[in-house]
Amino acid sequence: MPEPPTSTTLPSLEGRSGSESSVASDWAVIILHTPVRTLVSCRFDLVFRLRFGRVAGADGDVALDDPKLSRHHATITRVGVIVEIRDHDSLPHPSGNGSPSKRWP
Repeated sequence: MPEPPTSTTLPSLEGRSGSESSVASDWAVIILHTPVRTLVSCRFDLVFRLRFGRVAGADGDVALDDPKLSRHHATITRVGVIVEIRDHDSLPHPSGNGSPSKRWP
């Protein structure tokens, strides 16, 4: 099993275009930290979009049984090498580049 990254913060792609460099063929979201131990290291393929929350179905792709997640927590979208995380007014806000926000890249 590969070593986990030393930083859990997504790097900024500011100033780069979606077509710049080669596009990885298999992108994924991996749960690195949660109080629910069975979710740590869970992998979810990121083809285009993943919607996370405590509710699956029409409003969500991935339902996680984590009491700290909102019903509709966040959406992660990928276009080429650009990844955007959008918060859906969840508490606590997901974080990227070291600070909580409503939307990244």
